[in-house]
Amino acid sequence: MGVIVQKIQKHYKDSIELAIKYYQTICILNDLPITDKELKLLAFTAHRGTISGRAPKEEFARQFNSSIASVGNLIGKLKGMGLLEEVDGEYRVKKALALDFKQDLLIQLTLTK
Repeated sequence: MGVIVQKIQKHYKDSIELAIKYYQTICILNDLPITDKELKLLAFTAHRGTISGRAPKEEFARQFNSSIASVGNLIGKLKGMGLLEEVDGEYRVKKALALDFKQDLLIQLTLTK
Protein backbone atom coordinates (compact mmCIF):
# COMPACT_ATOMS: atom_id res chain seq x y z
CA MET A 1 0.00 0.00 0.00
CA GLY A 2 1.56 3.26 -1.13
CA VAL A 3 0.83 6.92 -0.84
CA ILE A 4 0.44 9.26 -3.78
CA VAL A 5 1.76 12.78 -3.24
CA GLN A 6 0.61 15.50 -5.59
CA LYS A 7 1.81 19.07 -5.22
CA ILE A 8 -0.15 21.89 -6.79
CA GLN A 9 0.78 25.56 -6.63
CA LYS A 10 -1.72 28.22 -7.63
CA HIS A 11 -1.54 32.01 -7.38
CA TYR A 12 -4.60 34.21 -6.83
CA LYS A 13 -4.89 37.93 -7.48
CA ASP A 14 -5.99 38.84 -3.94
CA SER A 15 -6.99 37.44 -0.56
CA ILE A 16 -10.71 37.34 -1.43
CA GLU A 17 -10.05 35.14 -4.48
CA LEU A 18 -7.89 32.87 -2.31
CA ALA A 19 -10.65 32.68 0.32
CA ILE A 20 -13.27 31.87 -2.33
CA LYS A 21 -11.19 28.96 -3.62
CA TYR A 22 -10.50 27.71 -0.08
CA TYR A 23 -14.16 27.75 0.96
CA GLN A 24 -15.21 26.23 -2.36
CA THR A 25 -12.80 23.35 -1.74
CA ILE A 26 -14.01 22.87 1.85
CA CYS A 27 -17.64 22.82 0.71
CA ILE A 28 -16.94 20.32 -2.08
CA LEU A 29 -15.06 18.00 0.28
CA ASN A 30 -17.94 18.13 2.76
CA ASP A 31 -20.70 17.80 0.13
CA LEU A 32 -22.07 21.16 1.23
CA PRO A 33 -24.26 22.78 -1.43
CA ILE A 34 -23.33 26.45 -1.69
CA THR A 35 -24.02 29.07 -4.36
CA ASP A 36 -21.47 31.34 -5.97
CA LYS A 37 -22.85 34.40 -4.12
CA GLU A 38 -22.77 32.57 -0.79
CA LEU A 39 -19.12 31.62 -1.40
CA LYS A 40 -18.28 35.23 -2.24
CA LEU A 41 -20.03 36.54 0.88
CA LEU A 42 -18.27 33.96 3.06
CA ALA A 43 -14.88 34.93 1.58
CA PHE A 44 -15.63 38.65 1.83
CA THR A 45 -16.64 38.24 5.49
CA ALA A 46 -13.46 36.29 6.27
CA HIS A 47 -11.39 38.99 4.56
CA ARG A 48 -13.15 41.90 6.26
CA GLY A 49 -13.76 40.24 9.63
CA THR A 50 -17.51 40.87 9.75
CA ILE A 51 -20.50 41.47 7.52
CA SER A 52 -22.47 43.33 10.20
CA GLY A 53 -23.42 46.95 9.74
CA ARG A 54 -24.47 48.90 6.69
CA ALA A 55 -20.98 49.74 5.36
CA PRO A 56 -19.77 46.12 4.87
CA LYS A 57 -23.08 45.13 3.27
CA GLU A 58 -22.94 48.09 0.89
CA GLU A 59 -19.32 47.31 0.04
CA PHE A 60 -20.16 43.68 -0.73
CA ALA A 61 -23.22 44.67 -2.77
CA ARG A 62 -21.16 47.13 -4.81
CA GLN A 63 -18.18 44.82 -5.30
CA PHE A 64 -20.22 41.72 -6.21
CA ASN A 65 -23.17 43.30 -8.04
CA SER A 66 -25.74 42.45 -5.41
CA SER A 67 -28.36 44.24 -3.31
CA ILE A 68 -28.33 44.90 0.43
CA ALA A 69 -31.57 42.90 0.79
CA SER A 70 -29.99 39.85 -0.86
CA VAL A 71 -26.96 40.20 1.44
CA GLY A 72 -29.33 39.78 4.39
CA ASN A 73 -30.78 36.65 2.80
CA LEU A 74 -27.30 35.25 2.15
CA ILE A 75 -26.29 35.89 5.77
CA GLY A 76 -29.32 33.89 6.92
CA LYS A 77 -28.45 30.98 4.62
CA LEU A 78 -24.78 30.92 5.69
CA LYS A 79 -25.77 31.10 9.35
CA GLY A 80 -28.22 28.23 8.81
CA MET A 81 -25.44 26.18 7.19
CA GLY A 82 -23.24 26.77 10.24
CA LEU A 83 -20.64 28.79 8.31
CA LEU A 84 -21.38 32.15 9.95
CA GLU A 85 -21.93 32.79 13.63
CA GLU A 86 -23.01 35.79 15.64
CA VAL A 87 -20.35 37.01 18.08
CA ASP A 88 -21.07 40.08 20.21
CA GLY A 89 -23.83 41.13 17.81
CA GLU A 90 -21.66 40.77 14.68
CA TYR A 91 -21.77 38.08 12.02
CA ARG A 92 -18.38 36.45 11.48
CA VAL A 93 -17.06 33.34 9.78
CA LYS A 94 -17.24 30.44 12.20
CA LYS A 95 -14.01 30.40 14.21
CA ALA A 96 -12.96 26.92 13.01
CA LEU A 97 -13.13 28.17 9.38
CA ALA A 98 -11.75 31.68 9.82
CA LEU A 99 -8.25 31.97 8.38
CA ASP A 100 -5.96 34.90 7.61
CA PHE A 101 -6.08 34.93 3.82
CA LYS A 102 -3.60 37.82 3.64
CA GLN A 103 -0.89 35.17 4.09
CA ASP A 104 -0.02 32.27 1.81
CA LEU A 105 -1.99 29.13 2.54
CA LEU A 106 -0.60 25.59 2.58
CA ILE A 107 -3.21 22.85 2.79
CA GLN A 108 -2.44 19.22 3.54
CA LEU A 109 -5.31 17.03 2.45
CA THR A 110 -5.43 13.33 3.23
CA LEU A 111 -8.14 11.34 1.47
CA THR A 112 -8.63 7.72 2.48
CA LYS A 113 -10.92 4.96 1.26
